[in-house]
Amino acid sequence: MESISFVHNSVPVDPSEISAYVGTKDVLYPSAKCPQNTAVIITSGDVYVNGNYDGLIMAGGNIYICSQCSKITYNPTKVIRAMQLENVDPVLNTTTHVYDALGVSGQISYGVVTAGSGTNTIQLTDLVTYENWKKE
Repeated sequence: MESISFVHNSVPVDPSEISAYVGTKDVLYPSAKCPQNTAVIITSGDVYVNGNYDGLIMAGGNIYICSQCSKITYNPTKVIRAMQLENVDPVLNTTTHVYDALGVSGQISYGVVTAGSGTNTIQLTDLVTYENWKKE
């Protein structure tokens, strides 16, 4: 499976609701697969941001800021809500959460992703890295 789109409501999707995208290919934001209400993007490919973005992007490849993007912000409230979204597969009778992309035993609670015992925690803010950027 190349990707899963997680949405809060059933179809049709309410554009004011939070959604998330988890995939293995390159993704363009905004697009049909990754609409403007997407608060979390997790992919092993590249991400092309061609509009203002408010959320969290984790990419195995590069993140490209395109000409239509003038602002990318991190909104912890939206990210926590998006991480808790689920996708139910009626055929396989399985439920997948967005935070499952961070590890099979991952759980999210108040912005902290935990795996295993309480001593093994990953802060979402620790996942963000910067190269060749300077604050102005």
